[in-house]
Amino acid sequence: MKYLVHCILRNRGARPAGGRGVSFFASGNLAAAVTLHSGGSTPPEATQLLRYERVISDLHAVAPVIPLRYGCLVEDEAAAVRLLEEDRARYEALLERVENRVEMGLRVLWDAAGEGPPAPLPATPGAAYLAALRRRRGPEAELTPAEREWASGVCAGLSGLYSEERREARPAGAGRLVSLYFLVPRPVVGRFRARLRRIVSGQGRTFLVSGPWPPYNFVNGVDSHEASYAG
Repeated sequence: MKYLVHCILRNRGARPAGGRGVSFFASGNLAAAVTLHSGGSTPPEATQLLRYERVISDLHAVAPVIPLRYGCLVEDEAAAVRLLEEDRARYEALLERVENRVEMGLRVLWDAAGEGPPAPLPATPGAAYLAALRRRRGPEAELTPAEREWASGVCAGLSGLYSEERREARPAGAGRLVSLYFLVPRPVVGRFRARLRRIVSGQGRTFLVSGPWPPYNFVNGVDSHEASYAG
């Protein structure tokens, strides 16, 4: 029997009923949220990935979480405890950083005019999540000087509404897709979204504002626990 680890969070005893077969394996003040893994070695389907993400989102709605990408498996509770104990100090620090915060995203088609059509922006939250999963599995791309200047202007316009930001760019058709991620306090999400839309709406570019999400892009390296932990 194997368990799929969705996220790491604080151990607070009783948990809200999620109705998704979620169990919690705890060690001290940390806990791992897990579900039974029924899949084999084949790549997961989109529905499995979305179901996996919904567990994380449900828990993130009521408490800070450190999300892990799909694929971290443990054999039993003892293996989950080892996962928690091997980097306890880092997990505790991360939970402090993301306390009462969410991730907001901006994706912009940059210099997309050319011979071929640009890649379409995800039209739904589920599609955006799957696109984010694909990005996290690949190497991060550096922004060009012009893209960095534009991104810095956007970030300056949002000053005071976020605590951290991340940037990346990827090829998209004949152009590039520039993505910015922000760690935003929950109470200002509405103001953040409204100001961000004002900043980019008059720039003549195709853009997508997404979120709020769990802080996937602000827990660097945690999802390296993709290998199974033996019991």
